Amino acid sequence: PDDLFVVYSARVNLVDRRDGQVIASGKCRAGRERTGDSATLQELLADNANRLRQELREAAHECAQRIKGDTLAAFLNNANAVAQQSIGGPRRQ
Repeated sequence: PDDLFVVYSARVNLVDRRDGQVIASGKCRAGRERTGDSATLQELLADNANRLRQELREAAHECAQRIKGDTLAAFLNNANAVAQQSIGGPRRQ
């Protein structure tokens, strides 16, 4: 009996279209652990691969949430700090 588990990996690059420079990037890996709820190939592919599609959907959602919470939040916090420095920078007398 083959016990399989699904692993999903994603990488995101936020690119400035003006010059093509990557201004933020992140990656994620999600899925069931080896010791978790594994499945056989037949179970993953049964019923038009519903279990496989569901596990991929859940892992993709988890990665999207992590990337949103980590990579993009860090970029936005940094961008806001830079904007605040530009807007509220030292006043000239």
